[in-house]
Amino acid sequence: MPYQLSWYRENHIVYATVSGNFSLDELQAYGRDLATNYLDPATTPIHIISDAREMGAFPTHALSAMRSTESWLRHPNLGWAILIGKNPNPMLSFLLAVVTKVVKLKYKMAATTEEALSMLCNIDPTLLAVES
Repeated sequence: MPYQLSWYRENHIVYATVSGNFSLDELQAYGRDLATNYLDPATTPIHIISDAREMGAFPTHALSAMRSTESWLRHPNLGWAILIGKNPNPMLSFLLAVVTKVVKLKYKMAATTEEALSMLCNIDPTLLAVES
């Protein structure tokens, strides 16, 4: 499986790693896993830090990829999404540019996990209270 999801800060931040080639089926599985295990049971906004530095290919059919992500990107419990990667996959960059407009995704890019966490703490000061 080219992705892994886990709590970075339980009930606040999900850390996702994506590596290798990412198929449309895997993108759909990612969304189901994220919604079912993290977003659906949440009572506060859940932010996502996605580390895509090791990602290879991404689905090239933009419409199918958008349809596969729209339900969880519109989830009422989704907070901010921070993508880690200096030069993300061009298809992923295109999809994110479109999705941020269509579904009003709150999204930023970061170079490192530390930078992503710092961004989230600036965006959502309530995270400072749960810092370990």
